[in-house]
Amino acid sequence: QIGVKVLRLPAGVSETAMMNVFRQRAEVDFAEPDYLYAPAIIPNDPWYSNQFAPEWHLPKIQAPTAWDISTGSANVNIAIIDTGVYGAHEDLAPKMVAGWNFYDGNSNTSDITGHGTLVSGAAAAASNNGVGVASVCWGCKLMPLRVTDSGGMALGSKIAEAIVWAGDHGARVANVSFEMFVSEAVTTAAQYLESRGGVAVVSAGNSGTFDPTPDNPYFLKVSATDKSDLVPSWSVTGNSI
Repeated sequence: QIGVKVLRLPAGVSETAMMNVFRQRAEVDFAEPDYLYAPAIIPNDPWYSNQFAPEWHLPKIQAPTAWDISTGSANVNIAIIDTGVYGAHEDLAPKMVAGWNFYDGNSNTSDITGHGTLVSGAAAAASNNGVGVASVCWGCKLMPLRVTDSGGMALGSKIAEAIVWAGDHGARVANVSFEMFVSEAVTTAAQYLESRGGVAVVSAGNSGTFDPTPDNPYFLKVSATDKSDLVPSWSVTGNSI
């Protein structure tokens, strides 16, 4: 749908040389390596997970005030482009819609590392039910889209493919929890999603670095803040946040 072709080069052929050849052709908009991306890492600091135990972040973003207006619509599907989702979890099972496994090419969207399940719970776990955690969007549905290999790494082309699939299957939000650097393929996919009424949200990452890239108009790129509204040392900062 977005005109992106993925080429596997023969052994010994220079990727850089081939990119330069394609970039000189008038019918080619861009040529780039198909990079591997890692999910935004969970810091291993012992108190990191406990920061979320009282769910202080929900009052901090004034979620209770928002819930007085709306707790979210079941017509809004959030595509979780990640390591899969443990859809049998009692807080997630009633929220699941059909997804896809882009790594294996099948409908098995089981979570292979747990990362996608954590993201899903934060976004749209069943809430006000006396179980587990509360989420931001109580009413939203979750669309699991696995793009990673068994180690949690994902090709940019698979992420782009999942964003396009999400747009074609009614997702209003696509959450991409990978520390993304420049990818024209993923940007083009996000632009396609926007044309279909959706928005792509991308994590800035947790490596504690500065990202000098300019703002991307087709992504909402999100970093972290703490209880005091300060940027933690492990969060990525930059012009695109």
